[in-house]
Order: sequence, then C-alpha cells, then structure tokens
Amino acid sequence: GLRDNILLAQAKLIPDEQRRGDRLAELNRQHQSTDGGMRALYELTRLRIQLYQRKADKDNLVQARDMLTSFLSLYPKSFYAEQVAKNLEDLPRPE
Repeated sequence: GLRDNILLAQAKLIPDEQRRGDRLAELNRQHQSTDGGMRALYELTRLRIQLYQRKADKDNLVQARDMLTSFLSLYPKSFYAEQVAKNLEDLPRPE
C-alpha cells in the first residue's frame, strides 16, 4: 500500500542533503517496483541536479546523468519520464 509513499515523504523532509540522498537511494533499492520507489529515484535525480547546479561539481553531474538514464530504462512509461528525458537533455555532457 502506502508505506513506500509515507517513507518517501519522510525522506524528503530530511534537511541534510547527504542523508536525504542516502535515504532516497535506499528507498529506491528497497521499493524499486513501487510508486514510492520510483519517485525516490526521481527525487534523488533532482537532488543531484540541484547540487551540480549549485556547486558545478562534475561528480554530481555524472551521477545525475547516470540516474536519469537509469530512470528512463527502469520506468519508461512513468508519469515523470518526459520530465526526466528533458532534464537529461538539458544537462551538459561531462568532459
């Protein structure tokens, strides 16, 4: 049921970005086939994009691109797939 969505909502409230990212990744692994697990990966990709944009950190760029690609592979019919594809297209390729 709703457990994965409740855990996701709790994870999104974690103020520390590193801990939030770790929790979102864990939720995605544990609940990969559920709506909450899919959304956890989406939220994790958004976090990595924000970190890249704020810090211009190549590692976050690479992670964001990898996660976006993974998202499209795992959830091609997702409600978020179009936005994820746009995010991937808008991100620069790492040099």
